[in-house]
Amino acid sequence: AGGVRTNIMSGDYREGNVSLELLPFSNFISVLPVEGSVIKDLIASTIEATLPEGAHAGKFPYGGNLRYTFTETVAGTSGKLDSVEVNTGTLEVPAWTPLVDNTTYNVSMNSYNASGNDGWTALYDAQTSDSGRVDLAFVDGKLTAFPVSHLEKDGNDKTIVKYEGEDLDCKDETKDIVCNTDAQAVIDYIAAEQKTLTPISYETVTLNRVK
Repeated sequence: AGGVRTNIMSGDYREGNVSLELLPFSNFISVLPVEGSVIKDLIASTIEATLPEGAHAGKFPYGGNLRYTFTETVAGTSGKLDSVEVNTGTLEVPAWTPLVDNTTYNVSMNSYNASGNDGWTALYDAQTSDSGRVDLAFVDGKLTAFPVSHLEKDGNDKTIVKYEGEDLDCKDETKDIVCNTDAQAVIDYIAAEQKTLTPISYETVTLNRVK
């Protein structure tokens, strides 16, 4: 929730609305292979962290082609994940399949959360020895993959992404590097949809709160 800064309102929508307002942080997209059990742990732990009154809700997990139901059992403290499903159909005609614990799924997300930031610790823990992740950025106009070896912490407990080869350095002035592939993906998607977006017809998040 924290990475998406505005709603998409009806009417004209421009590239600048996406890159400057909706997704303004210039994150690149990470594609990360994770087991279903890790995804479930991630969803449950990040939801529970947002349950207390006044809690920062930026870590709350939303997903595409993913839906789940979570029921709060102790008000403001904890709950249980009732179901998690992935869409193996299309956005228009979804086919929902239960998430399997020991099955590996390739999940795309912004690089900030992929590195375990904002309380997404389950993803950091899954990449400390072997990541399998690929980060995507434009280099000289070409979409380029940067394979990740693993994650580690420095002396200040800051997460460091260790690449298998060349580092992805978005501030490298010797190359034409564009790292906001999250915003560009949305722009390209809207363009591919003939510049018209319509809401999906089904809910993807069901959160049952204690009354």
